[in-house]
Amino acid sequence: MASVNPGFISHEFFHRYTWLLPETHDKWYYYIPRENKNFQISYQNFNKSVDKELKELVEYLQSKNIATTPSCAGHFHKPSEYYKVYKLLQEDEEKIKEEGMFFFDYEKGKYYFVRDEEYKLPFKPDEFIVEGIEYQKKGVIGITSKDEKLLAKIKDLKHDKFKKTIDGDIVIFITKAENEKQNKSNWKSFTDLVKYSF
Repeated sequence: MASVNPGFISHEFFHRYTWLLPETHDKWYYYIPRENKNFQISYQNFNKSVDKELKELVEYLQSKNIATTPSCAGHFHKPSEYYKVYKLLQEDEEKIKEEGMFFFDYEKGKYYFVRDEEYKLPFKPDEFIVEGIEYQKKGVIGITSKDEKLLAKIKDLKHDKFKKTIDGDIVIFITKAENEKQNKSNWKSFTDLVKYSF
């Protein structure tokens, strides 16, 4: 399989990738190009991977047979925490290059093995910390449906704290907050909007 990547990609394109958790820790996801646009979840413990701010929203949409794409609520950590994560990524780098390691796909309940002698982290420590702090102020979720009437309603959703973009039959909602309290408020009000609309 293609080598994994822990780098920063635009939130608008989260849905174009499969997100994998390394066997070594649960502090940072890696990604690989997505094979298709099938977002039906086949792993029964998938919701364990969903950020707590998004659980109510994702579970509600699932109950309505409305699919969600890979998501992230947004996170707020001190620089020291990002440095600790970077050290873990360095350890992953050595393992990927030498003996190889497993990554888990929470959508399919499937493991991938990756060994790549040329694998290299795409950022230096300071770059990772500075960009990570700003990058994780944003949260994202994509919503989609094969039902044309439902899809039309999804496309009509509007919230003043969320930017909306559309990629074919996938509607992506992105929010940005300056602190955890504001972030929780944004997701709570968006969840209420979705539950009222469907």
